[in-house]
Amino acid sequence: MSDRNQRIKVFNDTQDWIKNDPALSASIDVAKKNTTVFYEDDYPAFDFSKTRDTVITVSGDRSYQAAMKLHKENPGAKIAVMNFANAFHAGGGVTKKEIPYVRQTDIDKIRYPELVMKLATTKGGIITKQDVIELLSVSPSQAYSILNRLQKEGRIKLLYGGKYAKYKAIE
Repeated sequence: MSDRNQRIKVFNDTQDWIKNDPALSASIDVAKKNTTVFYEDDYPAFDFSKTRDTVITVSGDRSYQAAMKLHKENPGAKIAVMNFANAFHAGGGVTKKEIPYVRQTDIDKIRYPELVMKLATTKGGIITKQDVIELLSVSPSQAYSILNRLQKEGRIKLLYGGKYAKYKAIE
């Protein structure tokens, strides 16, 4: 895996490529127009009759490498890759030194706790509200609610509270 400076260089190179390649730029514009952003109080309808088993894989690989690896391991499966870059934190995984995560098939708010627990395993069992905010692109109050729910379920425990509260996964 490349180091942080190499990843930043790749990210910046990609940004330049998008800016200088009209076809790529147009393709991204179309993708943006077909993207829906859901804010903290938005609850989109979810058709539970179309749910499938989902496998979530946490990976330290770059997004493309992770997708190719999953495709090779699961030919024919629908593979979706997500890193911490989003509408509010462009290049998030690269610029914030975070670990990207990879998912297959559908994802929704029901799976947030599972993703948080997966993230905890990559961080030595310790997570913060900020980790949840960046992982799921949720508001601080939503992150708190998710952590509170996991606490009530006995899946994490509060190590110490306050502005920089830390939670530990319970095995």
